[in-house]
Amino acid sequence: MKLVLLCLLLMSAVSLSAQETERVVKAEAIVNAGVDAVWEAWTTEAGIKTFFAPAGKIEPRVFGAFEIYFNPAGAPDQRGGEGNVI
Repeated sequence: MKLVLLCLLLMSAVSLSAQETERVVKAEAIVNAGVDAVWEAWTTEAGIKTFFAPAGKIEPRVFGAFEIYFNPAGAPDQRGGEGNVI
């Protein structure tokens, strides 16, 4: 089964001059995988390591950690997505 994933990668309000403007980056991909496989890939540390980053801390629950470490050997606050939560 093909699954279309729409990932909102970045959404933040930034101040440009005296006016607030919203910036959004969207990406869409068609993945030749079942829903269970995609869920496993995005919601577990082992899954993230298979395709996205070498390490992470993922707690799939409301307010659980969703930290993806692109530089796991880096100093604290320099590893990647530290402090992100679900």
